[in-house]
Amino acid sequence: MILTARWIVPVSHPPIENGFVEVRHGRIVAVGRRAQLPATNDIDPRRADFGEAAITPGFVNPHTHLELGCYAGHLPPSSLWDWIGGLIELRRRPGAGARERAALEEYAWRTLRAGVTCVGDISRRGDAWAVLKNVPIRKVCFAELLTLADEPPRSVSELRAAIESVEEDDLLTAGVSPHAPYTVPAEQFADAIRLADELDRPWTTHLAETPEEAAFLRGDASRIPAMLAQRMRSCGVASPASSPGAFVERVATGRSPGCLAHLNYADSADFEAVARDGHAVVYCPRAHRFYGHARYPLEDALAAGVRLAIGTDSP
Repeated sequence: MILTARWIVPVSHPPIENGFVEVRHGRIVAVGRRAQLPATNDIDPRRADFGEAAITPGFVNPHTHLELGCYAGHLPPSSLWDWIGGLIELRRRPGAGARERAALEEYAWRTLRAGVTCVGDISRRGDAWAVLKNVPIRKVCFAELLTLADEPPRSVSELRAAIESVEEDDLLTAGVSPHAPYTVPAEQFADAIRLADELDRPWTTHLAETPEEAAFLRGDASRIPAMLAQRMRSCGVASPASSPGAFVERVATGRSPGCLAHLNYADSADFEAVARDGHAVVYCPRAHRFYGHARYPLEDALAAGVRLAIGTDSP
């Protein structure tokens, strides 16, 4: 099969105007200019012309929470902390589990139809992977460790059980996600990343998403909302008294780099530390705007040589 279009975007080299992609047995075997093709009848069934379109590789959304799609539009733009409070109330309503399972499938299909062929989905639901298994999209289903939560996984042993329950296949990989430094004690955080190494699984986390979290990381817990701060103390979550970059260096001592969501409130030294250890960073512009964050430190990230990706956060 030969696909032609106004633009072919190989990514590995510059876009090709009036180009083609040749596919054999499900694999791309050639990319080039349409003029290189032998002349053929316009109705050749082995060719498909997409006109003024651009043909690109499938997009990747490395940071999303598909199950939360059912709450889209239910909460107004606000600070992250106000949004979390509203989300907790929504998830306590009857039927939340069924709504979230339906959202997982619906938004996975929406994602695929939009040209995204790979997702990194973080879920608090133990059955998320089973729902997504039936959607032909490549996915890493991250089981989320959240020590402050009322339901598992709340410990590394529960996290291990959640990961080992996943029935992986060619399109499904289980991953490890300690939620954030303010919801998982540093020791458990490091243990979770060691578990990812042990099981040879990818890992991800949220880091320096808000100014309050960034201050907490550096030793000032006074800006964390009171109810959350109380819960943190009861679960043994204390400030590591270090910068975001230094925190990652402290807890991520294994062989596998991680995928760090946000770093909205990081500086050049943080990004240099992250780049040095090979971690990727995911910037989520829509969520950034929704929560009213300050301007993203994009220049610092790029200057440090960070591998930067774009994600949606909640769909």
